[in-house]
Amino acid sequence: MKKLLLSHLKVQQDLKKAKKYSDYLSKLDSETTSDMQLLKLQSIWEDCIVDVPYYKELVDFGKAPERIYSWDDFYNIPILDRLTLKNNQDKFHRLSASPDIYMSTAGSTGEPVQLGQWRGESDCLRIAKLVPWVKLGYMASSSLYLIWGHSHLLGNGWRRYWNHSVRKLKDLLLNYHRVDAYSLDKIKAKCIAEDIIRKKPIGLIGYAAVLDLLCRYTEEYHNEIRRLGIKFVMSCAEPPPSKDSFDLFRSVFNCPILQEFGGVDFGHVGYKIDEYPYKLFFDLNILEAEPYGQNKTHNAVVTTLYRRYVPLIRYRQGDILTGVCHNDVGIVTSFENQIGRINDMVTLSDGNSIHSVALIHCFKDEKEIFNVQLILSDDGINFSLITREKLDVNTEERIRKKLEQISPLLKNAPFNHVVDMCTNKAGKRRWIVDNRTTKVKL
Repeated sequence: MKKLLLSHLKVQQDLKKAKKYSDYLSKLDSETTSDMQLLKLQSIWEDCIVDVPYYKELVDFGKAPERIYSWDDFYNIPILDRLTLKNNQDKFHRLSASPDIYMSTAGSTGEPVQLGQWRGESDCLRIAKLVPWVKLGYMASSSLYLIWGHSHLLGNGWRRYWNHSVRKLKDLLLNYHRVDAYSLDKIKAKCIAEDIIRKKPIGLIGYAAVLDLLCRYTEEYHNEIRRLGIKFVMSCAEPPPSKDSFDLFRSVFNCPILQEFGGVDFGHVGYKIDEYPYKLFFDLNILEAEPYGQNKTHNAVVTTLYRRYVPLIRYRQGDILTGVCHNDVGIVTSFENQIGRINDMVTLSDGNSIHSVALIHCFKDEKEIFNVQLILSDDGINFSLITREKLDVNTEERIRKKLEQISPLLKNAPFNHVVDMCTNKAGKRRWIVDNRTTKVKL
């Protein structure tokens, strides 16, 4: 009971901070924003070139300015892309301190990376995350329904049950209702719809592809769901899988669609409510947009402005933006849409739909594995693996137990060791490659 009360109090405090933070952001104008960002940048850069070997070497070899006095100085710092970050991870270990924890990206652009973190550096991001929720009616007493998943819940033996128990306790304290989003069939979709109707959450959060499939599988529940009074649906992890997905969400849930722009590696950058442009957290990040292609699209380039174990300066993180607006010094003030990578969702021969994120979570904790891809053909299912060395028996058994939790059809799929993954026309290494000549019908 004490933990429950403390947790409730913490949520109330965070919500008050989020409201004040939202009011502060609304008062910033273009000139004020630029001056504030440049001041923060000067302090961050001074820290970078003293304590982070990668940035120190840039200055030592004359590739970046020693001090930042103007925006021209900032633009003279070389762009950092994800491949460079991955290939130089040792140079992003601070000279003065060790990280508290390590986090890994999922490798959506073909270059997964592991970065150190301090536990406290996410405090400001937690408040930023609450800003759009508060705008849309979220309160300390509100309940959220998460069609989601966590990789650590796919453990083996006693650890799996312990992880589930801890997650359930945290969800109870936060008033979250969580269901597994990694696989979905028509029966499970109807059970989820009925559960949403019983729980009457104020907000619904889920992978875009799963939300889309949930709506299409549960037409008989749509009228009841519309009457629940849900305040927002947050579509996560990917762009909508179909052109009509967001219109479908608005019709079924009868509320605005919320989208976030951020990543495990670079934190929260902004959010979008319905058809309005993305609003940015100007004091947390500088967002640039490099011209890309011929269709007024841009590469997103992020610079973090709060103290982190791994500061990211001019980091091209892999997303493409459209409808970009700049201020006088060339910094992005808003944009219309984020064209990220669509996480695949595939229907297997037994009719079960599997989310690609679930597959990646079965492999990502194994240090021997650099990347993985599920290949579907008319002859069956197999996995392509890029590994440091051939997997030992224990590692393979551990992975196959996780795969079985997602679908029995995946448990015995062959593992093929390859030197690179199949790519699509855009050069992306997708997590699922479906080469079947006859696709399973939904």
